[in-house]
Amino acid sequence: MASRDVKKLLFDIKQAGELITTFIHGKSHQNYQGDRMLQSAVERQFEIASSTGMQMSPPTSPGESSKNAFRFS
Repeated sequence: MASRDVKKLLFDIKQAGELITTFIHGKSHQNYQGDRMLQSAVERQFEIASSTGMQMSPPTSPGESSKNAFRFS
């Protein structure tokens, strides 16, 4: 993966985290639980960050556990 691609993916993850922070700023847990739109917005940003992070993961062969994908020698 090209350095530029990695930077773009990291930017997307950072942006999702910043949006989550903005969405929940000043909200209590009770506010969050009572606001389905807020929950949906926060969950969507977590989905974006997660799927973006998975794009950065090296592929694993069938039967290989993903925990072995980042093995350092």
